[in-house]
Amino acid sequence: MTNPARPLSGQIASLDGLRAFSVLIVFIAHAGFGDVIPGGFGVTVFFLISGFLITTLLFREFDLTRDISISAFYTRRALRILPPMLFALVLSMSAVQVGAVAGGYEIGTVMSQIFFYTNYLFIYGSETNQWLPGTTVLWSLAVEEHYYIIFPWFFILVAKGSVRSWHLAMACFAFLMVRCAEYFVFGFTPDEIYHSSETRMDSILFGALLAMMWRDGILEKIFSGKRAMLLALSISVMLLLLSFLYRDVAFRSTLRYSLQGLALIPIFYYAVTLPQNPLFAILNWKPVMEIGVLSYSIYLVHGVVLAVLIENEFADNASLTLLLGGFSASVGLAFFIKYFVEKPIYKLRKRFREAAA
Repeated sequence: MTNPARPLSGQIASLDGLRAFSVLIVFIAHAGFGDVIPGGFGVTVFFLISGFLITTLLFREFDLTRDISISAFYTRRALRILPPMLFALVLSMSAVQVGAVAGGYEIGTVMSQIFFYTNYLFIYGSETNQWLPGTTVLWSLAVEEHYYIIFPWFFILVAKGSVRSWHLAMACFAFLMVRCAEYFVFGFTPDEIYHSSETRMDSILFGALLAMMWRDGILEKIFSGKRAMLLALSISVMLLLLSFLYRDVAFRSTLRYSLQGLALIPIFYYAVTLPQNPLFAILNWKPVMEIGVLSYSIYLVHGVVLAVLIENEFADNASLTLLLGGFSASVGLAFFIKYFVEKPIYKLRKRFREAAA
């Protein structure tokens, strides 16, 4: 089954634009506008993009080779994730050492970031733990890597047809039940639920569900036609507004994440299949796409940049100066990472991609 609308090969339209949209949400929230911009939603969108993209790439590999190289997957993952992350940690350490930003750090907290258990150290560690300034965003990488410890093995069952789309949908529902149990039965706090892998990985799994439903042709049947598009996007917008505006703590700790995952599926589908539509054309504008390409590095370094600017009184929190100056500096550092950190190892990453193919 092939259809030019499905992302079976080549670059996926709008995806870099969606990454740019996500990192802008996170940046604006962290620049002091978190009361009006839902920064956590940007992380949720990142999760869904990751699940969708990785699942799509694994499908491509399986379609070419009828197999999945687990070792090549983890090697590619390490080469993609670790070098920019280590740069961000060294950047923050350097800022502390030269006095550009106040604070300290502990070897234990840095190790939690390098070995991806930051989110649980947040929850179960001491309140006196010292974190490198601007690097606490690395908790989300821990959630992703916990997911990818399991998913490639599970994907083999998916690719061979033992697992269908409805199985993934039931798994997403199971994560909702886990959140409900942790909140209503075990008394977990909203912050604990927000950071825990077992309560947040379904945001990534929704992306995998999107990729699988797309490949199976299910989305084409559901979302074909202008009326279906209008209805689906209207429902998505209403669900997202509900998730932002309804402030009940129980809702925000349980059902909110599931509603956001469901709401994003049609938005992603139409953004990728109708990139020239006026609603989504901006996502494919070259400057926006370039921000999307740099989004991972921007995400890693922006906290350090904001801390340095605020503490040295170059800009006030929640100011236009901080927004423009902080974002410009973050983009500049992201370009540095692209050309001096990522580019030297690009050939190595490419070799493992070709080996998998």
